[in-house]
Amino acid sequence: MPASPGLSASTLKGMTISISANGFLGWSLVYLGVALFFATFQLKSLNIAMENYDQIDIDPIYQASIILFNMLSGAIILNEKQMYDSI
Repeated sequence: MPASPGLSASTLKGMTISISANGFLGWSLVYLGVALFFATFQLKSLNIAMENYDQIDIDPIYQASIILFNMLSGAIILNEKQMYDSI
């Protein structure tokens, strides 16, 4: 499964920062294009996986990858790692 859920979240975060700083034009259109590319890539790879394997096998892997990459992007991009205790 691709890393696009986390990348889409990080590009959308960058787009909102760009809109608040520079208005809608500028880098926000680039971020929107990148987010749309990753969303299209994610759906295309999911369709290919569902054509080749059983859907009961694909769905848990897909959902787990979404959770994992959203957690990673939140820890890196949104700096959520400060909220967790170090062991």
